[in-house]
Amino acid sequence: MADTIYRFYIDSVQGGESHSNVAMAEVELRLSIGGADQTGSGTADASGDIGSGYDAAKAIDDTNSTMWNSGFSAGNSWWQVAFTTDPGTIAQLAVRARETYLDDTPTEFRVVKSTDGGSSFQPIWEDFSTTADWTGSELRTFIPVELQGWAHKISGITPSSVNGVAVANIASINGV
Repeated sequence: MADTIYRFYIDSVQGGESHSNVAMAEVELRLSIGGADQTGSGTADASGDIGSGYDAAKAIDDTNSTMWNSGFSAGNSWWQVAFTTDPGTIAQLAVRARETYLDDTPTEFRVVKSTDGGSSFQPIWEDFSTTADWTGSELRTFIPVELQGWAHKISGITPSSVNGVAVANIASINGV
């Protein structure tokens, strides 16, 4: 069975387009809002790093004082975590900024998923954007667009009534 991979493409950082690095202290993938981090069972990889002590695994080591630092500018950097067993549908993403030099912190990114070991990827969360006012070691959480607000894909609506009140039976929301 092929690995399931979640890859993050970083499109912008707090320091702007001319900034030369991307860094994250921690990345968490959660199956529920506020739930347990699933990345501990995964293996991290990245487009690169600036050297010893800044590799991709530092973003999932549960230590806020370490970090992954890409060595590449936004738009050219990606970070990923691979699982031998698919952990399930990710409902929340959490990113922790590094303690200092916050210009490296992502402000816009996309997340894609592969279920065939990385041969092909499908977008699952597009155009995450956050304000560029990160503070040291700050943790921000993100919910996939398809789980935000009222924008849900609803299918299988069947009109019905209960005690004379019109209702609708829904077969699925967002394919679930």
